[in-house]
Amino acid sequence: MQDPEQFSIESILQRLKERFPTEADEISSFFDWDLVHKFTVFLKEKNEAGGFFSKRDSEEILDRHVLESIYHVYRITKKIGSWKGTQLGDAGTGPGIPGFFFVVSKNIRLSF
Repeated sequence: MQDPEQFSIESILQRLKERFPTEADEISSFFDWDLVHKFTVFLKEKNEAGGFFSKRDSEEILDRHVLESIYHVYRITKKIGSWKGTQLGDAGTGPGIPGFFFVVSKNIRLSF
């Protein structure tokens, strides 16, 4: 499932339902899944070329990095309620996680 050729929006959403069954329906309406899909494939391909995570993490990118970040962005947004007047910064040195998922959320208007 972690092979870039096997990634699809449908397979990512299926894995989301397996990982977070009680919240998956709400989370699935929260993000632009075309962009999530493209970013997931990008992370996998670049990591294989010596990229962002350890080599042993390569097979866990979807679960450990993408879906966990998506879940946390979702939970933070639910907790805050409104992003109006909220400032957010991402000062990490990695591939833009979790910041990217704040940007591709349908419910948040942010710029980094």
